[in-house]
Amino acid sequence: MKIFWTASALADLDDIEKYLQANYPETSEAVARRIRSIIRRIGEWPSALLK
Repeated sequence: MKIFWTASALADLDDIEKYLQANYPETSEAVARRIRSIIRRIGEWPSALLK
């Protein structure tokens, strides 16, 4: 399944990353990578959400 990003979703993701960088700089990059990884996985295996 293809993931389509709306402008507001991209803005939300950017806001989340900025918040993490400002408040949790030591883990912000890892959390951002994990979020993107999970979104990719949803696109690859959307039926996994039903389990």
